[in-house]
Amino acid sequence: MICPSCNQSASYLLRSAFSFHGVSRSKNIQGFFKCQRCGTLLRVTGYGKRFLLFYIPAILLLGLIGFSYRYLSAIFGNDVGLVLGVLMLVTFTALTISIWKNTRVEKVDAYATTTTNSST
Repeated sequence: MICPSCNQSASYLLRSAFSFHGVSRSKNIQGFFKCQRCGTLLRVTGYGKRFLLFYIPAILLLGLIGFSYRYLSAIFGNDVGLVLGVLMLVTFTALTISIWKNTRVEKVDAYATTTTNSST
């Protein structure tokens, strides 16, 4: 996600995963955060179309794993849990990166209730 004010990355992946981005917890849940570079208050407005290119195959892959559990257990034996765990970890990692990369944000005026549209 790119900050509309400074045109730089508004947040890094690890910061997105493990912090409230410089706002209170309730504001973070509502989709507000501050740019890591310039401190501008931003709000998540949606996700780009490319997000669906990751989301739909990930859901299909997880469904396929669930339905083919017996077949996979016959092939891998006792290691099926490890194989499924690795597949799920890779899938969720790809989804997390996709969400982070394809987030559209807008600049929020901190002193008023109006917002300025600017999406990336």
